[in-house]
Amino acid sequence: MGTCRYISEFFGQNSGIRYRFELHDLDYSGSSVEVTLDAGGVQIEYASDENIFSGIRASSCTAVMKLDNVTIENQILSLLEKADKKLYILIYKDSNIYWGGPVNTKGIEIEQNSNPPFIKWQAMDWIGGLQNIKWDNTNWGIITNGINSYAKVLADMLIKAYPSFANTFYMPGTTLFSTVSPVTSTQFTGNPDPFAKTGFYASAYTDDKYNYSFTYHQVLEMLLTDWCAKIIYSDGIYRVIDLRMYNWPTQWKEYLYDKNGTEISNSTYDNTVNYDGDDYVWAVDPLLKTDVPIKKVLRTFRTELSLRLNDQEGYLTTLTSPRSFIDTYNIYGRVLTGWLDYLKTGINMGDGDLIQITVRLNIKDVTLTKCLKNFYLVIEVTDGVTTKRLANNTIYANGVTPQGNPADNIWVTANSAYFIKVPYPGGNQNVFTFKFKAPYPTFSFTNIEYAFTGSYYRKTGLITNGSNVIRNIDASDLQVGMGVDNTYGIASGTTITAINSQTNSTGQTIYTVTLSANATYTGNVGISFYNGAEYIYLGDEVKAEGSIEVTYLPNGAVNTNEGAQYSATNSNQANINIELPDARVGDELNNAGKTALQIYNGTFWAPSTGLWKYRAALTTEATATLHQKLVNNISEFRIKPLKLYSGTLFYRQFYNPHAALIFTINGTSYTLVFNGGSINLDNDSIEGEWWMIQRTTGSTTGNSGNTGTKIGTKDIYKDVYPYTDVPKLDNDIKISQYEIGSGTQALSMMRSAIEQTSNISLGYVASDPQFAFQETGATPTATNVKEGDICFTNSNGKQWKYTNGAWVQQFQAQAAGSGGVSTIGTIDSQTKSANGLVISGTSLVAQTADASNVGMVSIGTQTFAGAKTFSAALSALRSLITGTGGNGYVEIPAQSSAPSTPASGLRLFADSLSRLVWKGTNGFIRILDGASNTADRTYTLPDKSGTIQLMDDRKVYSIAQNSAAVTLGNTTSLTLLASITIPAGTLAVGDSVKVLMMATCNNNANNKIMSCTINATTASTFGQMTMTTHTGGIMEFSLKVTSLTNIRTLNLTNNNSYTLTNLASPRNYTVSDVSANSFTIDIYGQKLTSGADTLILEHYAIIIQKI
Repeated sequence: MGTCRYISEFFGQNSGIRYRFELHDLDYSGSSVEVTLDAGGVQIEYASDENIFSGIRASSCTAVMKLDNVTIENQILSLLEKADKKLYILIYKDSNIYWGGPVNTKGIEIEQNSNPPFIKWQAMDWIGGLQNIKWDNTNWGIITNGINSYAKVLADMLIKAYPSFANTFYMPGTTLFSTVSPVTSTQFTGNPDPFAKTGFYASAYTDDKYNYSFTYHQVLEMLLTDWCAKIIYSDGIYRVIDLRMYNWPTQWKEYLYDKNGTEISNSTYDNTVNYDGDDYVWAVDPLLKTDVPIKKVLRTFRTELSLRLNDQEGYLTTLTSPRSFIDTYNIYGRVLTGWLDYLKTGINMGDGDLIQITVRLNIKDVTLTKCLKNFYLVIEVTDGVTTKRLANNTIYANGVTPQGNPADNIWVTANSAYFIKVPYPGGNQNVFTFKFKAPYPTFSFTNIEYAFTGSYYRKTGLITNGSNVIRNIDASDLQVGMGVDNTYGIASGTTITAINSQTNSTGQTIYTVTLSANATYTGNVGISFYNGAEYIYLGDEVKAEGSIEVTYLPNGAVNTNEGAQYSATNSNQANINIELPDARVGDELNNAGKTALQIYNGTFWAPSTGLWKYRAALTTEATATLHQKLVNNISEFRIKPLKLYSGTLFYRQFYNPHAALIFTINGTSYTLVFNGGSINLDNDSIEGEWWMIQRTTGSTTGNSGNTGTKIGTKDIYKDVYPYTDVPKLDNDIKISQYEIGSGTQALSMMRSAIEQTSNISLGYVASDPQFAFQETGATPTATNVKEGDICFTNSNGKQWKYTNGAWVQQFQAQAAGSGGVSTIGTIDSQTKSANGLVISGTSLVAQTADASNVGMVSIGTQTFAGAKTFSAALSALRSLITGTGGNGYVEIPAQSSAPSTPASGLRLFADSLSRLVWKGTNGFIRILDGASNTADRTYTLPDKSGTIQLMDDRKVYSIAQNSAAVTLGNTTSLTLLASITIPAGTLAVGDSVKVLMMATCNNNANNKIMSCTINATTASTFGQMTMTTHTGGIMEFSLKVTSLTNIRTLNLTNNNSYTLTNLASPRNYTVSDVSANSFTIDIYGQKLTSGADTLILEHYAIIIQKI
């Protein structure tokens, strides 16, 4: 491989951690060139996901590098022409690799307008490469066709993810990945890592025909779902983390594995980072978002009823004789044969259970068709004590010609001469199917083999060493030119050159056959003759495709792959369900072969029987199947609304994204799990999202016994439609559109197309209640049904429901005139029924709804009972509210946002503050706000037409005046008689306030004084009048707002009937900002002589004058 082309070191601003950026070029062999990175130039980003349980958490790296000189700039331009996966980025933290991945040439950016210019590199982590690798035996490295542990499969996947020079990033024996899980099985010996001691057959991730259609990436995602796990590239290794472990982050038990999937070591440690506001501190308080709680979690495990365990079996090959059985008298010459070595052991059979073996032959070269003569099948089983073979009831041995029905089979003690033999029916495509009940309640297969034999003739004759003549042979059906099998010293390629016959004295015909070569054996032996055009030759297997399938049939069912659906339901009020992807492997169910999980118990692999639980050191709970426990646990995490915190976290101690963040809220500590975000290595920050662990136990109800609910696994989209000849169906319908004028031809074609689909659908059973249409028969004949399924028998119009293990009739449709309902009666002509309709004779009578009965909506007046919800707009010509006594009202619910703009008219609604609002066609809203009322209020409009003016729009208006006179008591003290508040915002710069005041007093020489101040401060007195030998006085003056904090007295007037004191007018008074603060105008009175003097504030008025 190449070497490091560019290198740059930098340090974390807060942590002081030393980092090194390296760009590797596979085609480069020179020395590393030191370059400069832009500030904040290296970021590691982890993709977030709305599904917090998503498995593959890909990461990427962005690095901004300055192009310091022309040489580097020219080099960079040439690098951009390289193919993908020629350039790689490595990030070191101190001296250890922290992150690495191939450069994504599609994401490179060069900014040439800056000085110096810079390039933005973008690389993805290694795991993205799995998307382009097909999951099959041609790509497997350490994976085999047998049982592979999860750890072994993960190692194989990650080796594939790394480039060919992977030893740069890890060496043999060093850590490739780690695993963490709180789950164990009571089937384990000790308490091992479940990823190491749980396995599966690689062929589980194929389709029903053992075709590989998945990528490594897809299989990895499915494996992670099994364990509620995610994989994340953190601190230099891939970490497979069962998310349930975050419930116990201080008891983190991690297993480290090398590239062979072999455990290196394990340790238990505290995987938490405590937010302390010092080493870890939020830039600002994180944003809290919530997601709805979950009502139900479901997962379906669709078992394969195939008893085969791998994919590389059962296909045709050519041998000189069948591999493991020889019928000395009947099978000679070469055969096309196939067999199965790897089948499920310990198969348990119920009373009605059957095994089905299906052999398919598809001949691709018609010249092979006439060569085939017989089909042979060996089925051999054992219970561990005895071994038996299945054979026709007439045993094929010692040359006896078979006569029995091939379907009539018996079990006999195993012998190489016993098997099933069927004449080959001819043709290019044939399917041979055998169903049988095993001779033992629990058994294992020891051999399954099939063979097709060619056309040959078996004859007995006398041969002599050194002679080419065969004597005493029946040659009645032999011909000159036939080949002779190379046995008993007869050379390969020998043919018949002559056939002679003579009749002896008893009338018997005696034959001699002359060969093209001498024999080297003497004796009376069996010799095979064949026509060269009808013989099987080496290599003929390429002219045909053969396969064999062994299927377990529960209750003898045909085409009924069985499975289980696992569910967990919360007791909360949520209505959102989560349906996890279907499982490909699971605990053994229905004798599952390749789909059964395997447990290594310390001695051998055995099927998992569903005994999973949390480790005893963590908590105590009952066992459950793997998938039932999975849905239970996810449900426990999502009973409450999900809380997600997002923000920027600065650190002085490095934060690894696989660590749990302990965050204290109102004195309570919570565990936060990283869901995705970006780490800036330069400024030691991570901008991301974390979700809060909130496990609630005791509120989740799982399937009874934690074993799941048995279902049929066929899916109409995945399993039924692919077997429909869709192109033919579509073509027939299209032709019918053009042929419709020709009548019967078009209808016949359409009928044929419909029948084809109908026939496929009749046997269909799935996890949800299904409907079947049965063309013939008075009662349902469908098998493999389940509770709740529906069947309609067309011959008698009956609908049936499968209830408590039997078909129960629900109703029967009657033909017109046959005594059933045939007419529609007059509405409301019968006594109303609680069910909404009434049958009267042959009439079906509808009824209108009222306050007591359900029914139809009429055009007349009606009263409905019960609340009604209309999801769309409700149109009415008029409406009338008739309730009384508090029951007649219109209730308008509060809206969080305004409705859309109407095309005409207006839309009336209540906003989030419960204010009455309407929106017109101009898109603006109008609000009537009475929300601040403290008591009932009445708003009366004037009894005349005109425009209502806002106070803010008036130029001159009175803001206050007294309604009654105020008399000063018997005192000589300065006494407040009135205080008028000018509200904040009433005045602006340039506005003025006019103050009018009228007072009366007794007529004598004593001084009676009236004065005005601002904010009750005598220092702010702006007007004063003294009355003596007068009976009263009037005072008028103006205040001008010259700035928001200054009021100025402009003028004073008097009526010459009193002494007016001018306080240095004009005069300025400082106040607080009048746009945001109120102030008062205060009127005082004072009598300088007590006694009989009087002083009365008869009237005052405060008038606002706007500019």
